[in-house]
Amino acid sequence: LKAVIMGYADERNAYLVKSIIQKMKLNKNIKCLFNVSRDKALKTLASTKVMVYPTRFDSYSLVVLEALSCGTPVIAYAIPGIRFNYNTDAVIKVKPLSLNGLFTNARQVLDQELWEELGRKGRKFTSRYTWHNVARAEWECLKVISQKEID
Repeated sequence: LKAVIMGYADERNAYLVKSIIQKMKLNKNIKCLFNVSRDKALKTLASTKVMVYPTRFDSYSLVVLEALSCGTPVIAYAIPGIRFNYNTDAVIKVKPLSLNGLFTNARQVLDQELWEELGRKGRKFTSRYTWHNVARAEWECLKVISQKEID
């Protein structure tokens, strides 16, 4: 199993994560990509079979949306932001703080080779998020707000 830890980290935290991985003798299996360009991050997501997103605090996660648009299924804690915003099979939701749930589901996606099917579902889910749709939704909100000001 190969894994990538990706995200933003200052020097101190990046060093701490890398040293923990080295102490656990996992440096052959885990690669750290901290503070990479957006292009490299998206290329990495697109070549990944599953993304584990262990955050406990989020509202509308763009990271999850980006992963899905790359065809990468996501396993995340069933926190409100994930439950309410990602109503798709491509986001597998597990009980918050359940590391076993995250890794059991990741293993299932990999072992049963579900990533392609879930990836297609993820791309279909994200296809409705176009600039046209965003602009139209914002315009509708502005119309409601302006009507309330008139009333």
